[in-house]
Amino acid sequence: MSDAIYIFGEFELDTTLFELRKSGSKIAMEPRVFDVLAHLVTNRDRVVPQQELIDKLWGGAVSATALPRCIKEARKLLGDTPSEQSFVQTLRGRGYRFVAEVRGATAQPRAASTVAAQPPADGLVGRSDVMSELLGAFDDADAGRGTIALLGGQAGIGKTRILSELTRAAGARGAAVLGGRCFEGEGAPAYWPWTQIFRTLAKRREPPNLSHEHTLWVAGTAQSLPEVSGQQAPSPERRRFRLFDEVARFLRRSGKVRTIVLTLDDLHWADEASLRVLEFLSQNIDSSRLLIIGAYRDLAMPERLARTVKELARNPAVRRISLGGLGTDDVAELMQRVWGQAAKSELVQQVHAMTEGNPFFVDEVLRRLPGPDLDGGRIPIPAGVRDAIEHRLESLPEQCRNLLDAVSVLSDQFTPALAARLTETPVDDALEHLDRSVREGWIREARPERFELAHALVRETLYEALTAKHRAEWHRAAAEILSQRATDDPEMLGVIAHHFMRAAGSGAAEQAVDFSLRAARHAEARLAYEQAARHYDDALEAMDRGLVGTSEQRAEIQRDRDSLREGR
Repeated sequence: MSDAIYIFGEFELDTTLFELRKSGSKIAMEPRVFDVLAHLVTNRDRVVPQQELIDKLWGGAVSATALPRCIKEARKLLGDTPSEQSFVQTLRGRGYRFVAEVRGATAQPRAASTVAAQPPADGLVGRSDVMSELLGAFDDADAGRGTIALLGGQAGIGKTRILSELTRAAGARGAAVLGGRCFEGEGAPAYWPWTQIFRTLAKRREPPNLSHEHTLWVAGTAQSLPEVSGQQAPSPERRRFRLFDEVARFLRRSGKVRTIVLTLDDLHWADEASLRVLEFLSQNIDSSRLLIIGAYRDLAMPERLARTVKELARNPAVRRISLGGLGTDDVAELMQRVWGQAAKSELVQQVHAMTEGNPFFVDEVLRRLPGPDLDGGRIPIPAGVRDAIEHRLESLPEQCRNLLDAVSVLSDQFTPALAARLTETPVDDALEHLDRSVREGWIREARPERFELAHALVRETLYEALTAKHRAEWHRAAAEILSQRATDDPEMLGVIAHHFMRAAGSGAAEQAVDFSLRAARHAEARLAYEQAARHYDDALEAMDRGLVGTSEQRAEIQRDRDSLREGR
């Protein structure tokens, strides 16, 4: 798509600045919607098939509802209706065509080096220094100087968004970009962020020499390593060293084909085994074309992450970046993007002071305000962002709020079917509530047919508002539903154990013990010894909370746990 400004009706579509403007004022627009509209405008001389849009813009991986929703949103912004299609026309069974007259399309050439280096103008605000640092880290990796970047900041500060912009820029430069996200809660599967990365590689079959290492991670065992298959079994730590070494050598080999960028989001929820992999790679990253970026909350870090960060900081190949709040001018720009016009300075100052420049907090506050034309900015604003979230929640219908309450116990992505079963509603009704939640910013579609709460702070606000009784009920319901998949997906054992543990004091203690023990044995087989020990601890705790089990069973569990810890 060439860079140009396309003028039609009262609108200007600027593919250089990634903006849609009406009468000179920018219109807030989702990136997906912009991309769809831009592709239709630049190919207005023909009918664009639906599959072409899906393949070009999403690489073929998108839900059946995503494209129609983007078309619907684009029409809404342009003032089109299904009956009066003045801009985007649907040709059933064939695709879409942009039918409005386009005049005065002006080319906007730019240097090739700038295309990959700069993030979209409508993406980040006030983060040019951070992006420069990360792009510099990518340059180092691209030149064969492997690098790790650690991105720390409070919740809502924009870490995930920065990862998204960086991976977009790296992908534009030809890098292979892969991401893993840590799972909230002690039930997280061992090595989960790394498993996600290798599963993605396996799905892409890229690079082609993947099968052996993919077996190690997805099958969940190091038994296939040649050095381990002999008669004399090595120590647990020796087995795990060889697993990590195999993965490190694989990544180094893959980097010879093209630069590899790995993103690890929400490291504050990472299990200890996953952090051990990161530490190992930091010692084997030099002279490789590998960039690893880890993002985490830097306030009240878990002890295991604090140890890892301290260890990594000794390595000159590791960069630490701390994200602070946005400045007053940046907050003013965010407000102008939302409203399409500048806000009064008093209001900007008030919003900045209350949010301390946290982009997520700013967004939540702006959702409550009617617009920039306020009386000197003097309007009651909640004392905290949680108050702002709770105030918005009050306007939701009861069934929609019930769905949000239910999925707040899940901590991870979920399907419409799971949401429907949790809330005991028909799938069609659950989809309707999901659609509204997506439109209002409570939920986002993480990948085709997989949803998640839009932000950790939304989940925390919802979860903390639940009564103890409701929490236990939702956790138990989730555990019972997910346990039906345990045979097919042993990675779910830890998640199921976590949910039963949260309901152990309400009649689910025996199930909590059972699944904690099963999760412990699975983690041990995956060489995730720290996690296995924690699952044994959970089993003992569930026995205490539910007054179940015998002294003999307790003694056996304690022996297994202690043997595991002593063996390492």
